[in-house]
Amino acid sequence: MDQSLIKNILIVGGGSAGWMTASYLSKAFGNKVNISLVESPEIPKIGVGEATIPNLQKVFFDFLGLKEEEWMPECNASFKAAIKFVNWNDPNDKNDYFYHMFGQVKNIDDIPLTHYWNYFRENNLTQLPMAYDCYDKARLLDKNLSPKTLTHEKVMSHAWHFDAHLVAKFLKKLSISWGVKHIEDEVINVSLNENGYVKSVTTNKNGEIEADLFIDCSGFKGLIINQALKEPFIGMSDQLFCNSAVAASIKHDDEENGIEPYTSAIAMKNGWTWKIPMLGRFGSGYVYSDEFSTREQATDEFLKLWNVKEDRFKSYPNSVYPKILYDNKYDKAREYMQELKKREDNLLESLPRAILPGPTSLLALNLGLNNSIKAVFLASIGAAIADFLIICAIGFGLKQIIDDFPIIFE
Repeated sequence: MDQSLIKNILIVGGGSAGWMTASYLSKAFGNKVNISLVESPEIPKIGVGEATIPNLQKVFFDFLGLKEEEWMPECNASFKAAIKFVNWNDPNDKNDYFYHMFGQVKNIDDIPLTHYWNYFRENNLTQLPMAYDCYDKARLLDKNLSPKTLTHEKVMSHAWHFDAHLVAKFLKKLSISWGVKHIEDEVINVSLNENGYVKSVTTNKNGEIEADLFIDCSGFKGLIINQALKEPFIGMSDQLFCNSAVAASIKHDDEENGIEPYTSAIAMKNGWTWKIPMLGRFGSGYVYSDEFSTREQATDEFLKLWNVKEDRFKSYPNSVYPKILYDNKYDKAREYMQELKKREDNLLESLPRAILPGPTSLLALNLGLNNSIKAVFLASIGAAIADFLIICAIGFGLKQIIDDFPIIFE
């Protein structure tokens, strides 16, 4: 066997990011590599939002061989067929909203319907919003109808809302059944080699653990990226003004009110509030700028919106990690990783774009290839909607991924 190939992978941290990584890599490589995940049972998991995008099923769950009917009930999932923007023009008008729909608008004679709609609006031939004139689904959303029939026929392009904790629990069970080694322990130190790359981590009970590839999913602690590699945050507050959030999980009567098949983005005095419906509850949070509102003011405004008292707080730094460290040899990485390329050409192109940003999500790759290639790819994404991501875009052409990997903010 080529001694330069990766044999041992260690994922540091659990949660949805860690177990999505574990399940994906386990499915991709099977018993060709040894995959371990170490997480502390004492560290709480962060879960402030659970909204996704439509290609998650294709690029992740389909790859794992899981249908909607299998994973959705396990994750308290509901459908998301659009984003509903509320009160962005007039906060006093209950009818001030518009839908951002999934899917492409239809063409008539090779001309998008939106062109016709714009012409009709300018000539006072229609007063309906674009979503109603150009899509046939907006009225279904108004009635809280599902994007799929009872016989599982798809009638609307859709994504999903779900409980990120339950996703992690579901994928943890799946990953372990596929052979991923689960280590419940606290990482107390990260050791670097003479070149400054991660050599091993030291845990409280299991001692030193070495690997060829380390993936950091340790969240706010940043055990590898912050504490070991000393990567600084680069503030983005000059471009992204909302830098804090007040979040809560709010009970909901599904029988009385139905389940909204969309995510809501509600305009507020100093930012906006997300609403993510699931079964029996919805996740919500007020994203605001601390330059224009104090936490107490934001909390009061948020609690009045939903008429609730219980709350919890999350603050998110809008920042990125700047450095990409690598040698100039990519041949061995290409040879080793082209198995993923064979599986589906479009998969690796879409995986980076499928990332659902979270406040502490990051990817740290340390490819142990006998010094022929050493790489650490670091990315942190500040956001306020979803706290999980697919961080498995470790495929054909490492340099292409380094060049193309998007830093996405919402």
